[in-house]
Amino acid sequence: MSAPLFDGLAPRDDNDAANERIVRVALPVSLDQLFDYRLAKGHRDAPSGTRVRVPFAGQLLVGLVVPENLMTVLVRDEGAGAECTDRGPGARVLAEVDAVIDEEPVVHESMLRLLAAAANEIFAPIGLAVAHALPPGSAPRMARPFALTPRA
Repeated sequence: MSAPLFDGLAPRDDNDAANERIVRVALPVSLDQLFDYRLAKGHRDAPSGTRVRVPFAGQLLVGLVVPENLMTVLVRDEGAGAECTDRGPGARVLAEVDAVIDEEPVVHESMLRLLAAAANEIFAPIGLAVAHALPPGSAPRMARPFALTPRA
């Protein structure tokens, strides 16, 4: 072999799956699982403990990025998961993060691990446990746009 197998170079194609940044998000829904989303190229990095706004079931929800190894055993149904779009047989594409809200983490990783253990102990969904640990009103709300209409 003339070239080494792993030469440390980045993939040449920008659309290559190895270039995608994936974040695992705990959402305030009554499903006991975490959801994977893809960070778009324009977004800054989202370390664990930062809040992100993501599409879920036709609406935008604010969730918390968690470490990938937060829940060691995660059972997923074939049909469940983050918003995915089908691209051909067997190919699925993760939905993109709409916005990264925080510049730095608002919840420390040790607190996330404590919340995950407590949620597991009382059989609560991890996303709801994380959502109830944050201060009330900490999730940013989207203002509804108003427009003036001409008088009739």
